[in-house]
Amino acid sequence: MAQATFVYDPTTARFQTEMHEVYRVMRDEFPVYRDPEGRFFALSRFADVWDAVHDWTTFSNDHVLEADALMPQMIYMDPPRHTGLRAIVSRAFTPKRIADLEPRIRELARELVGRFAPTGGCDLVHAFAAPLPSTIAGELIGVPEEHLEPFRSWTEQFIAISGPDDFADAAAKIYALFGELLAERRRRPGDDLMSALIEAEIDGAHLTDEELLGFSFLLLI
Repeated sequence: MAQATFVYDPTTARFQTEMHEVYRVMRDEFPVYRDPEGRFFALSRFADVWDAVHDWTTFSNDHVLEADALMPQMIYMDPPRHTGLRAIVSRAFTPKRIADLEPRIRELARELVGRFAPTGGCDLVHAFAAPLPSTIAGELIGVPEEHLEPFRSWTEQFIAISGPDDFADAAAKIYALFGELLAERRRRPGDDLMSALIEAEIDGAHLTDEELLGFSFLLLI
């Protein structure tokens, strides 16, 4: 098959129903796929992806299209900035903080299953796989309970994104609420990850407000 007759476009609705076949063809016939409009290359074989991820001097993360619509995020950075930010974040994102989440994760998992178990079936992504991590992440960051449902709906909006306008709209809503939370936590710190990230520092360096918003957004999504 010539590449001209094969198109890889993960933004289309059709892709959602054909993705497994699309990736099979990519892996077997076009392991290094070049977008016809010259916007990107896509790797689909494990060894190639592994090599690219570990060779940031050749395959930089600094020039990714969707990053232009977002606050600074570590996944769109190269060393040494990535290394420095990761070190700061790790001071707040401790193993104990994560281990302490286990009882709440179990409680929420049982609650979600209890909602659909009597019916004998459900859409597993929307009933369980999506709300579980987004709710826990929201609580971990410190999102007030009354805002958790809007946050969950905005994260689900990313599943159905069809273009840059949808992407920017969902991101703007999340940033707006995170901005309010950030201002509140600066006035009154709490026992949550946002407060811990505000205080985290290495050699006097703290995360900027944009970096705090970007990391919180990344964690939630």
